[in-house]
Amino acid sequence: MIGRVILLHAMLDVPFLLTDSSRIEAPFVVDTGFSGELTLPVQDVETLQLQLIGTKRALLADNTASEHPVYRANILWDGVEKSVVVMAMGERPLLGTALLEGHSLKIRFVENGTVLIEAL
Repeated sequence: MIGRVILLHAMLDVPFLLTDSSRIEAPFVVDTGFSGELTLPVQDVETLQLQLIGTKRALLADNTASEHPVYRANILWDGVEKSVVVMAMGERPLLGTALLEGHSLKIRFVENGTVLIEAL
């Protein structure tokens, strides 16, 4: 999977597979400080009409903890359909290390540099 560095953010487009068999790609910031799979702002979760599955506690970078709703989504990951957990929070979609498990991540940190995620 190939993404790009934009304004020093490692970005990767993730295709969501919707219930009507259509696809929507959304840009995510690769965040190695986030151990979950994906986060999306609440309005994006509503737009995608994701299935609520519960809540989860998140420990933020400033050491505060908070509860956030979590949803189930199907994405295309490394060419294969994958069911993932999406936490509704923040202003920017994040891709965490749970999705990177079993993959290598290479980033050329220059504007428009390559973000390369490959299965191990």
